[in-house]
Amino acid sequence: MKKITLTLFLMTLPFLGFTQIINGTFDTNIDGWKGFTGGDISWNSDGSLKLVATTANKKAQSTPNANPDEGAGNYILSFKVKGVVGTVVKGIIYQGSQYGGVSYTIQADNTWETYTHTFEEVDAGVAMNVRLQAITAGTFYFDDVTFDKEGCDGFQITAETDGGGTNTISTPLACYPTGESVEFTALASCDEFTFDQWEIDGQVSGITTNPYTYTVAAADVSVKALFLANSNSPDTNFDTSAELEKWIGFQDAIVTVENNVLTWLINGASTKLKYDVCSFAPVAWNINALKIGYTNGTDNTRMRLSHPKEGGNAFINYDNLSIAGDATNGVGEIDASLLHATWTGNLSQLELYIRNDDTNANSTNGAFTIDYINFYYDSSLGLKDVNLPDENIISLFPNPVSDILSIKSRLGIKRLSVFNLLGQKVMVKEKTNSLNIDKLKPGAYILKIVEKNDFVSTKKFIKTN
Repeated sequence: MKKITLTLFLMTLPFLGFTQIINGTFDTNIDGWKGFTGGDISWNSDGSLKLVATTANKKAQSTPNANPDEGAGNYILSFKVKGVVGTVVKGIIYQGSQYGGVSYTIQADNTWETYTHTFEEVDAGVAMNVRLQAITAGTFYFDDVTFDKEGCDGFQITAETDGGGTNTISTPLACYPTGESVEFTALASCDEFTFDQWEIDGQVSGITTNPYTYTVAAADVSVKALFLANSNSPDTNFDTSAELEKWIGFQDAIVTVENNVLTWLINGASTKLKYDVCSFAPVAWNINALKIGYTNGTDNTRMRLSHPKEGGNAFINYDNLSIAGDATNGVGEIDASLLHATWTGNLSQLELYIRNDDTNANSTNGAFTIDYINFYYDSSLGLKDVNLPDENIISLFPNPVSDILSIKSRLGIKRLSVFNLLGQKVMVKEKTNSLNIDKLKPGAYILKIVEKNDFVSTKKFIKTN
């Protein structure tokens, strides 16, 4: 068998030899795969997956979606493929968005050839799938599909941030040997934030040197840059031209700002308005709600608000927010709550979508004008302990506490996350009912509790000297 190997390097997201591909050999069936974008797939008697693409860009896709189960890193997608000489295929992964390898041209008729592509920096926290794409029309056969984490000669050192800025490694490598010096540099996203200190493997360190040099030990390590909000009461009401200009149109949206009014022209596509200038610190700034004053000159009647969850890639969507339609009576105010229980950390990339129904379908044509976008504090949604049903009663003791905080839960605990009052995550522990908080600074903290039934609640506690 003629074997042709194509290796390429593309910055993407993290995977492993994983739960994603539950069947890559196709010995007796093609379970775990489905046709996608019109791809017609079936099992072939030689023990392979057959993909018939009557036109270009038809795909076979692994199912169900799953998170990489070996953590973040570089992953190698490999498969055997045969078809007609001159036809083209490529491997793809989808993890929030699509990432593809370079196209590969079949070299010989009906001969197994090998495709290999390395996807770099795969995100362990986001579900994904693998796609086998026919770039050109034709009939293709696939076998021995694998998705394995790239071997690491040394230890993985990763740079993270709480959302108030960036954190970069001067010489990023897949792995670092013990004793290697790794330099991290933190940079605030804007003048609303100042670098505070480094968090090393979930523990605040008190180290404020920036840049910071970490010496690699015999273990994987995550180094996070923590930032402080410079103000406890910033102007978060976007109601002037200069402020509204910070909201940018995406996905075919045409946005103009004049006389303290933002005009959003919609042309039938699924457009969005995005804020990505400077992060928010909702806990520090007492933000838990949002109002939008508008005039709706379209027939659209629904809005979606999206914002990142805890500063990561996963988004929280507030769907089906009602907006009055047509130019005659479409003046109103949208009011949405942003609960502290989920909206924690310093956040950017806030997005607004306008829809023509509650199914998030495309928008209809027209002009949607915005007078203000006001983030504010609603006392009825304040940062307070969640009222729980009897079976979910949770208690903390002692409180105040100096070292060991115990958590009582009838259902058992899946995960505990501790946030300071700036919304910064300072500690995470799983499957435990106690926390050693001796290294935390004295002050008030928020404990987010995820129980085994996935019920989420928050509790406040005080750390003493």
